[in-house]
Amino acid sequence: MTNSNRYEKIRSVITKIKELIAELNDLLRNENLKEIIQSLNRDISRLIEKADEDLIFFYSRINFSDRGYKLQRVIDGDTIIVDPPPKYLDMKDIRVRLYGIDTPELRFKKGKLFKDFLIALFKELDYKKIIIFWDREKENTYYEGFPTSSFEREVGNVFIEIDNNFLYLNGLLLMYPDVSSNINNKDLIKGRKYIKDIVEPFNHYIKCNCNSEFLNGVKEISYRFFEEYELINWIPLCLIYFNKNILKELRTSSKVIFEGMINSLKEFRCPFFYLSDIMELKEILKKIESNKINPFDLILLAAENWKKLLLKNDFKI
Repeated sequence: MTNSNRYEKIRSVITKIKELIAELNDLLRNENLKEIIQSLNRDISRLIEKADEDLIFFYSRINFSDRGYKLQRVIDGDTIIVDPPPKYLDMKDIRVRLYGIDTPELRFKKGKLFKDFLIALFKELDYKKIIIFWDREKENTYYEGFPTSSFEREVGNVFIEIDNNFLYLNGLLLMYPDVSSNINNKDLIKGRKYIKDIVEPFNHYIKCNCNSEFLNGVKEISYRFFEEYELINWIPLCLIYFNKNILKELRTSSKVIFEGMINSLKEFRCPFFYLSDIMELKEILKKIESNKINPFDLILLAAENWKKLLLKNDFKI
């Protein structure tokens, strides 16, 4: 059952319940039914908790045809606030954590740099609307349990519609190497070595098993190998699989990175634009929604072209 059909069925059941409650109101006079009513209230409370837990009333009603959002403001390098589609007047402003992105909070060193980068990116791109595909998986290294109300924000994959094409925003954002106390964790060390063996020598990742298992492994270790290389302190996610020779050329400043990406987008039509070149757009969006393909897969498929574009843009090896 699709989310849309599921929501319609739930709404139909709720309508019937409301009709029964209305009938009860007509029947109730002075009968002593306090205990039964309290039991009913408990059942309704559990149902509300389940609904909140499953997010059915929040996400399932947003269909493919009307999931356009408007940027309200940028909070920091990995969080934005968007306005919901106009037809959903009962929705509040939505705080969105960008899936797979972890940047310093504003109170930390360099925090403002990441925020300014994201603001500049939105400003430079002449986009029509924001499309969000919510991350339904409840596994995340830093924010376990998302989506959740405790952080007062949801997690999403953000695409920007430009000229009827979709640009994967998360892939252009700046990553920040984690310096947590887990740096010596055995699993993380193993993960770092796995990535180093693939990424460093010849960048043969396209020939490797680039499935979600590999990509999730990359996500789990939070790109700590960049700290190990001591190359740069920030890097766009779309460049994460490039070998260190190219990364050295990008270590000068975030401005160099930003200008290189913008020029690639404007002059050479970055491959992130044309998702339909990889597969039909509707199919790829469907796969993202059903968790059959991770958006990071798109980055892998496009990374080789990105390298060529950056080299044309005076990033010499």
